[in-house]
Amino acid sequence: MKPIIRLISGLWLICLLLIGAAVIWGRVFPGPMLAYTSSALDGSHTSLRVHDFRTQIQTNLSETGGSESGWSQDGRLAFVAAWDGNWDIYVWDGVTITNVSHNGANNYSPIWSADGRLAFMSKENIGGWWGEIYVWDGKGLIHVSPDHSGDGEPAWSRDGRLAFVSNLPHTEKIYVWDGTTSTLISQNMSEDKSPAWSDDGRLAFVCNRTGFSEICIWDGTEYIRVKKGNSENFEPIWSPDGRLAYISGWPAQYEGKIYVWDGTTVTKVSQDAIGYSALTWSPNGQLAFLHYEGNTRSIYAWDGAILTTVLQDTTNDYSLAWSKDGQLLLVSGEYGNREIYLWNGATLTNLTQSPSTDDSLPALWMPR
Repeated sequence: MKPIIRLISGLWLICLLLIGAAVIWGRVFPGPMLAYTSSALDGSHTSLRVHDFRTQIQTNLSETGGSESGWSQDGRLAFVAAWDGNWDIYVWDGVTITNVSHNGANNYSPIWSADGRLAFMSKENIGGWWGEIYVWDGKGLIHVSPDHSGDGEPAWSRDGRLAFVSNLPHTEKIYVWDGTTSTLISQNMSEDKSPAWSDDGRLAFVCNRTGFSEICIWDGTEYIRVKKGNSENFEPIWSPDGRLAYISGWPAQYEGKIYVWDGTTVTKVSQDAIGYSALTWSPNGQLAFLHYEGNTRSIYAWDGAILTTVLQDTTNDYSLAWSKDGQLLLVSGEYGNREIYLWNGATLTNLTQSPSTDDSLPALWMPR
């Protein structure tokens, strides 16, 4: 009997050692990792989960979910969770979770810079939607906002400058912070918002010069108006090769068309006047977006010439994001409960395959 007990104990010990080795291996040599929220079908709770595809290890970071999340280039995850009664910004490095904001206020919109700094919006001293901009450099917090007027929409450039919108006073202006000084970019009495940086340092934004929302670009010294008057223009987003996509139409009615500007020519991507949103560029220059028509949604990808249908006429298509190798992450309930899928240009693969509802801002990190 004793040899059998020893054998069983030995097998358990080996299993524990193998599990421990797998965990250590996964932390030292992580595979692609997916962060997402998963809601129980009975609505009892929502978890924030991380799945490592190399080790197949799944980690529950929060049983209260997370409203926003994003990976740094070195594989740290920033997310928002309400563990202490208010929404704080947390950073998980694979082992430890650190409360970055910890200010007793609600905090939102964490966004990483290329060099590993984290900007976010805090409503520590401001009511309504607006807040103040802080940057966490790994050691402490830097207060970026020039005053307590109410700021939001932080956006990092590749070279480490931070653009943000300031409601000062009751007119939206864009500032750029270089690590020390905040410089006002907006001209005259225009209302500017939605800043977006190109890889070469140009700043696109929604401007209002004539009573219509237009698309403007600031290159450091001069301003270019890409799209002028007679319709509302919004949601500018740069491709890695310097093309600018945006929507032109009437956002209040969810109507519009998608255009792409290559620096000289404007190309119409979509052919009708129904609603679009969630524009996102892949690393290799494909543009994906959601299309609305009544209560149905479709997902399309455009490679610069051909418009491809990824999913069509469903009622449960949501967040879109590209992986570093050019595959499209999407949330869809097309085949039952909402799941996260990966589209490789031809087929859809269910990544989560769980009985719960998986959704809300999926974010994929892949090692270099």
